[in-house]
Amino acid sequence: MKLFSADITTAGESDVAKAVILRKTRNGYHILKHYITEPENLKALSGDLPLNLSTDYFETVIGSVYLPVVKDPKTFMMLAQNKLKDQLEPGVDYLMAYRPDESTPADSFGNSSYKIYMIPASVYNRTAVIPEQDRQRTNMFTLSGFAICGISAGCFRDETVFHAFADSRKILVTVSRNETVLYTRDMEYQTGEPGQTDNIFYESLHLTYLFVVNNVQVDVERVVLSGLLAEREGLSAMLFAFNEVTQSVIIPSKLINGCGREELHRFMLPISLCMLEDDYDFTPIKYKETRAYNLLKSCAGIILLLMAFIIAYLDVITYADLDKLKDRYSREVAVLGADAKQYAANFRDVEDEKYGLYYLSQIQKYKSGAFDIYKDTAELIDTGDYAHVVFSTDEQNRPAVMLRGTVSYSGLKDIDRHQHLIKEEINKLDASGIYKVSNGSRYNMEKQTGDIRLLVEHAK
Repeated sequence: MKLFSADITTAGESDVAKAVILRKTRNGYHILKHYITEPENLKALSGDLPLNLSTDYFETVIGSVYLPVVKDPKTFMMLAQNKLKDQLEPGVDYLMAYRPDESTPADSFGNSSYKIYMIPASVYNRTAVIPEQDRQRTNMFTLSGFAICGISAGCFRDETVFHAFADSRKILVTVSRNETVLYTRDMEYQTGEPGQTDNIFYESLHLTYLFVVNNVQVDVERVVLSGLLAEREGLSAMLFAFNEVTQSVIIPSKLINGCGREELHRFMLPISLCMLEDDYDFTPIKYKETRAYNLLKSCAGIILLLMAFIIAYLDVITYADLDKLKDRYSREVAVLGADAKQYAANFRDVEDEKYGLYYLSQIQKYKSGAFDIYKDTAELIDTGDYAHVVFSTDEQNRPAVMLRGTVSYSGLKDIDRHQHLIKEEINKLDASGIYKVSNGSRYNMEKQTGDIRLLVEHAK
């Protein structure tokens, strides 16, 4: 499988992209091509390959919070933003990535611990170098500091790694353990007098290391030096004299091959990006949903292709004792083929953000018509984070959807607002003439809670 990956550096006078095309092999990654170019050329260079992008940003918000298990990504983000509101700028749109913190037990309310990472949406907008209509091709969008975690986890599993990288414009430090980023920092730097570069690097890494140990309270087990830092013996000696921590430099191996040591370190960020977990994808939700939507359509096409091969194979069987087997499987393939065609045909061109990632898996079960009812009821579903959103079919095999869940409110005005929101969406569905909505919701004004029960069915 071929992958395209690029890291865009914005530090300095003009943006520069370093990109690689590599092949994922059984044991690792084989570098096929590499480029240093302007970001505007990435679309042409990537061709039809999925695009992995990273860029530098100097003020990432990182926090550890307890949150309930929430199915809807927009609701989860709203809760996370509320927890981290003191670190966020008012009026700024943010993008989020997160990882469950499995090393921390749930709190007394059953809420799980998460590592939350947030950046302004403007970082994506400035770096999205492909046209709007092609952005669903973006397989991953993240920061350079997170990208470097991919190779740290691949080479030094079960160790807490202080990975320092530098190119001609910036110094980057990421502290991680396995796939979890604990701290990251990007710094621009200016080259000083000849012979002083080691001192410039050392000062930045020395101060960052002290901050990680004393403020973030992380015990570093290994220091990794990459990029321009990899071949600096003077810098290496100064760092070891300071912290006496084991140091490593990554070299070509079975994990990464097809390039020399110099190329590996020059293109370290885009190479490492291909190894990064999807948890660090900051791609806006609407593009993620479009991506999932297109993936399901592709799966339907693959099913049809496999069926064609099966039929072709069955057609060459001539043994008499297999005739019955051939007939039976031919009939089953025909039924599956019809289902797959209907399944693919029922994708509609609608607003992509209405296709929540969580609900797509449920909708698959009912195929015909289920995509349409979700399209039409998405706004009603989005009125709250309901514990149960269940798709089913009625006696005439027409899809229906039931919403049930308990909602807590901040006051009577909040109850009125939610009631009005639900009523507004019910009226829209009733007015369509296609659906009827049964509303059995009950509200407790004293406890300020609502027991929401909604059933959307086709009108008789």
